[in-house]
Amino acid sequence: MALPTTGGTYEDLLEAGNNEIAVRKGLVVGLLIRDYNGSTTSLANPAVGLNGDGVFSPFAADGQLRDDLLAHLPEGGLNPEPNLGFYYIGLTTEDGITFATDVQTSDTMSGQSRHAVRVDIESENDTIEFSARESTPLIDWLNDDKPLTGLPDLGAIGYYSMRKSQNSITERQIIGLMWDGKHVAAKVFPRMSRENVGDTSWSVGTQDTSALTYRALRCPYAKYRVNTLREGDGWRAMGGYPNFGLTPPVATQTGATTATVAHAVPSGVGDPWTYEVEQAVSPFTTYTAATIGSSTPSGGNITHSITGLTTATEYKFRVVATGSNGLEGTSDVSNSATTS
Repeated sequence: MALPTTGGTYEDLLEAGNNEIAVRKGLVVGLLIRDYNGSTTSLANPAVGLNGDGVFSPFAADGQLRDDLLAHLPEGGLNPEPNLGFYYIGLTTEDGITFATDVQTSDTMSGQSRHAVRVDIESENDTIEFSARESTPLIDWLNDDKPLTGLPDLGAIGYYSMRKSQNSITERQIIGLMWDGKHVAAKVFPRMSRENVGDTSWSVGTQDTSALTYRALRCPYAKYRVNTLREGDGWRAMGGYPNFGLTPPVATQTGATTATVAHAVPSGVGDPWTYEVEQAVSPFTTYTAATIGSSTPSGGNITHSITGLTTATEYKFRVVATGSNGLEGTSDVSNSATTS
């Protein structure tokens, strides 16, 4: 590929890629948790409900939060069966949820350079950290790393949570949720182990909080450590960029000053698209707007009739599609076509 003879400005090449409405804040967050029990809690099992790609999602087909996730309704009642048996953590501190990735690398040096000749990843760990604001049996049992089987109700008579001398590690599945208006996101951890428990202070002026850190482990069934999913009305309204695929438009000379440019209708949820066709002459480095006489759809394709060309001139074309969401994409360059 030859070096281009000319370049473009920031405004021409990059500024259009700045999308201010894609900036997110976790205005509301939530955490769901349940015990991990190997194959019986596999998030790769179709019984848990998988999306079209065969991946577990906490979102329903309409992009909203699934209503079969919780074992207990917020009012304290049981969810109808079947449900996935997750428990809602409840209130957390205003710090929200912290997701961290710790990557440790090692350098290989040589006797001929002070610079590393290769870098290897020694370890890579994902963690989730949060501080629960509520004092409930669920939080006590998480602090004591106890299985959630038989979790007592809030306010149960004779309640206690005993931390045994020889507690075994209880692995969990955790879903972290974030809402920002009509945008919602989730991080799904199919297998986690408690890494740290923070200090708890019972004193005047200090809330009883529980800081917990969990480390992600690879699940042999889901085969990933963490998966990030984004949904909601706002996310879907953004639509995505048009995708022309790998097949470039086909240009055909039709007269002394006319040609046609045919291409497949782009894929994406920004449909309906509006089109512009751009033309260039040798050396095909500068493209300008072409004049479209008409556009004719046929099945999954569309053909644009181009007018106003110069006779006996070789042209190449490209198509710019703009979606109803305002996002645009440009096709590959067509073959060359020479007017008569």
